[in-house]
Amino acid sequence: MESVFIRDHLSPPMWEQGAANAERMNTVFKFGYQVWVLWALAAALILPRLMRGLRRTSSLAYGLWTGIISILFACTLVFPIFGTISRISTRFDQATGMTLDGLAFMQTARYSTAYGEIALADDLQAIRWLNQNVKGTPTVLQSEEEFYRTYGIRIAANTGLPTIVSALHSNEQRPPDIVAQRISDAQTIYNSADSAQTIWLLNKYKVDYVYLGQLERLRYPNAVTKFASLPGLQQVYQQGNVTIYKTTADLPNLALQWRRDNPVPPPVSNTPPPQGGNEAEQAVANYEADPNNAGKAFEAGRLLWQAGQPDRAAAILRRAADLHPDDIGVQTKLGTGYLAWAEVDATKLTDAERAFKGAIEKDASLPDAYYFLGETYRLLGLVDEAKVQYQEYLNRAPADAIWVNSARERLK
Repeated sequence: MESVFIRDHLSPPMWEQGAANAERMNTVFKFGYQVWVLWALAAALILPRLMRGLRRTSSLAYGLWTGIISILFACTLVFPIFGTISRISTRFDQATGMTLDGLAFMQTARYSTAYGEIALADDLQAIRWLNQNVKGTPTVLQSEEEFYRTYGIRIAANTGLPTIVSALHSNEQRPPDIVAQRISDAQTIYNSADSAQTIWLLNKYKVDYVYLGQLERLRYPNAVTKFASLPGLQQVYQQGNVTIYKTTADLPNLALQWRRDNPVPPPVSNTPPPQGGNEAEQAVANYEADPNNAGKAFEAGRLLWQAGQPDRAAAILRRAADLHPDDIGVQTKLGTGYLAWAEVDATKLTDAERAFKGAIEKDASLPDAYYFLGETYRLLGLVDEAKVQYQEYLNRAPADAIWVNSARERLK
């Protein structure tokens, strides 16, 4: 039983659901380790002085305390002995012998999953190849299967390369809706029979390498044939059950073709048909002539918002946000547009929240998205969340930034 419980974002209100239902986020990791370090430092300072004082006071007291300390020290050896035995019993059956290689177990390790038995030897060779041949931090796509025991994100974990998503714990640390979308998209890339949609999603997440190991083959058998003939991919590695593909420079143009064939449907508009020849329509025409240009999409969206045509603006900016997920300006403009739209349709606040969170996820140092996310939470009635975002904005924005005074007034 814990005498101290750190209540975090995972714990439900105990007075509503009862203490037995209170979920914890590893209190011992968050709090206990620091306490034990402080106790150890205190003991290192106090015990020598205590023993010297006892020796001067009485030989009997000194002998008694020496015996107690010896017994306590012997007790500390229980865990290293029996804990090691217990830990070894949870390892894979095949022994690796004494080694300093933390991946040696993969040479012989096998385990069973719902999809079939997995051998890690081929993954080990692929990991070594990636570490030797891939420079920088390109994005590698792999199955989002959870990490524990199934060793799901084994490639990202052992190469340091980023991946689209690791399902385990991600929705506790980031917005759950964004994580859920990434999980769905990762599964779609492997599982979808629509090659054009697969290309679109690979480009959306700026994937550089596609990993097809035994786990992926068993879980997504159709991916083997699809990736072998998919435009925009080039095979760069093949050994055993592992094939690695690299995306080519043609991928963005191939992805754009899918979006042209599958445009984002705008909401039904109540806006009167626009008069041709105005500034907004010219910006739209410029964008349609070059739909891969984020700057033209931004300008068209901005002018359409100003012209009172939020549905058309949102459709263009959503499309641009998908095609250019790293463009913070497009994400922020999309969110501010939704925020303005919410004056007449409060349901758009959730769209605004999603857009601002997406901008912050891409670049947490830019201040404006925090201010607008604070505005979104204020309008949603989430006062505490709004305060946090206004303060984050003030922490990052220069003193003469446009929203500084407004943020300070909001906090008051």
